[in-house]
Amino acid sequence: EPIEHITVTRKAAVPGYSDAQCWQAFTRVAETNILGKELLAHKFSVIWCAKDGGVVYQQDATTVDYEGPNMRSDPPANPDYSLAYELDSLESYRTVISRMVNNSSGLPSYGFERCVAFTLDAEGTAEGELSCVPN
Repeated sequence: EPIEHITVTRKAAVPGYSDAQCWQAFTRVAETNILGKELLAHKFSVIWCAKDGGVVYQQDATTVDYEGPNMRSDPPANPDYSLAYELDSLESYRTVISRMVNNSSGLPSYGFERCVAFTLDAEGTAEGELSCVPN
């Protein structure tokens, strides 16, 4: 499902990338119950830097915006997940940012992975897609 509202801002230089242009993109994604009440909300965010026409760095900067009773945000399920990557100067880059959503209020408890796939380019443009599939 495409995300229609993504905010992109210029970012001060990231350590180690002072000679690159950097941006931060974010979108708020809320989990709600059947009545529309917010249970948990993330501010899915990614920082990326470009140099000489190519994306060279990406960092997951996601935060929890709201955590209701019995709700918990956990790190991604993939044990090899890394918050930051150095890249080989790509014109555009697709990255999947994910978090585990856990609810312990009922029997049985449940959890699932919420993902946002960002497509980033060397010109500071970002698009996003809401997904529950981490790959």
